[in-house]
Amino acid sequence: MSRYLNIATTLIVTGIIISITTWNLKKFQLTNISEEHHLFDGSQARELEAQFEKSLIISKWSKGLWAAIDYALLKEGYKGVVVGKDGWLFSSEEYYVPKQESRVKPNISYVKNVASILSEFNIALKVVLIPEKAEVYSEYAPKQLSRGQLLREKVTSALNKEDVFVIDLYSKLARSKSDQQVFLKTDTHWTPLGAKIAAREIAQSIPLFGKQDFNTVKETSTVFRGDLFNFIPVAPYFDQFGPEPDRLTTFTTSSASTSEEDLLFSPISEPPIALVGTSYSANSNWNFPGFLREFSKQDILNLSTEGEGPFEPMKAFISENNFSSTNIKIVLWEIPIRYFESKDFYATK
Repeated sequence: MSRYLNIATTLIVTGIIISITTWNLKKFQLTNISEEHHLFDGSQARELEAQFEKSLIISKWSKGLWAAIDYALLKEGYKGVVVGKDGWLFSSEEYYVPKQESRVKPNISYVKNVASILSEFNIALKVVLIPEKAEVYSEYAPKQLSRGQLLREKVTSALNKEDVFVIDLYSKLARSKSDQQVFLKTDTHWTPLGAKIAAREIAQSIPLFGKQDFNTVKETSTVFRGDLFNFIPVAPYFDQFGPEPDRLTTFTTSSASTSEEDLLFSPISEPPIALVGTSYSANSNWNFPGFLREFSKQDILNLSTEGEGPFEPMKAFISENNFSSTNIKIVLWEIPIRYFESKDFYATK
């Protein structure tokens, strides 16, 4: 209790200081501009610029103060984040329940249509379902109403009925979390180790079209402020009242054949496996395509994009490729479960 009292006292005192400073700044704003200058000259411009910069600092302080109060005292954040236990943050997208008809059915139909198009060219579609972080770490997350297991089972069941090949990563990630952290605490994405576990699982269902060895090496380990910090903007003045950042260890994967002669004279051909998906695959922080290359022992054509959800990248892939002359044999479509019920990202014809 004393800890919360100290936090409250500190934040209240800080708020008073900011209020006084803001009042003085407003009082100062234009009165200090020299009255002997009747025209707006360079010195006045610099003076106004300095005042404007001060007001921006005050605004950032105020924003940080209220974010600190929301998080430290109320265990809340801005719209977009759901605060869990022990510093765990979750995307509000994982708690969205549509008021009107669910988008699951039309999204399933779109996936089935993609599978049918690819099968005409003897290309196999494998849908990789990434579970919701709030389901994998349900012990730290507020209860998901009408989501979590219910949504995942609804999606997998519907895809199976349409004879779409599904790789559901929930069980593997949930079993592995006791040994290593598979999702970041302050980000919507998995950790590189979570991506590695997923890649090893997926590789078991990929046939070998031509063996090529890849090596993965550990790179840097840094403090990482995940994307969910955007909804708890305590930085830079109130970091001590916000969530503790993650620690991110990055990896890179490269071909084991790295001699200049190999690189120069090896034939360049389109990889037989294409990966289409979201930032889980596109963001190099997780090295998901690299781990896939390592465990499948073959190259992967990564066509994933960030910020567009899973359906737009696939739409572009289908419309921009001449499959009658392609070398692609398998398409891995990485889809986070939450997008089947998303209000912002959904399939269009």
